[in-house]
Amino acid sequence: MTTRPAVDERREGLGSSWGELAPAAVLPAQLAPAFRCDASRQPEKRLMLAVLEEAVGAYQKLTCTTTPFGRRQFLAAQSWIESDEIRWPFSFANICEALGLDGTAVRRGLRTWRDHQRALPSELRTHIRHPFRRTSGTRTRARGRAPGIRPVD
Repeated sequence: MTTRPAVDERREGLGSSWGELAPAAVLPAQLAPAFRCDASRQPEKRLMLAVLEEAVGAYQKLTCTTTPFGRRQFLAAQSWIESDEIRWPFSFANICEALGLDGTAVRRGLRTWRDHQRALPSELRTHIRHPFRRTSGTRTRARGRAPGIRPVD
C-alpha cells in the first residue's frame, strides 16, 4: 500500500505558490468558528462584563456590612443596578442588553438574594469571595521610581 499526498490534481500543473498545501475547497462550516461573534472576542463586551461583575461582587460582598465605607460602596452598587438610565453606554440596562441578559431578572435575583442574606443570623450568612480577582498583592503597587528619573536637588 502506498500513500500519496492529498493534492488536487487540477493544481499540480499550475505552479501554484501553495504547492501541496493548497486546499481543494473551503467549506463555510470550516470558517464559522473563526468568525463567531461571542463576548470573548469583543473587548467592549469583555469590559462590560467586568463592570457588571464588579458591581454584582460589591453588591453581594457588602450586602450586610455595617462600616460606613462599605455601606457607601453597597449603596453605589445598588443604585447603579437599580437605575434605568440608558444614556450612558455602561449603564446597567445597556450592559445587560449588550450581553443578552434580562436586567429585570438579574435585579430580582439580587434583591431576593439580599433579602435572604439579611434575614439570616450573621454566622449563617454566605461569605462572598470572588476567586478570579486579585484584591491584594503587589502587582498593582508602584515600588521605587521609574528608570531614568532622578530626584531633583
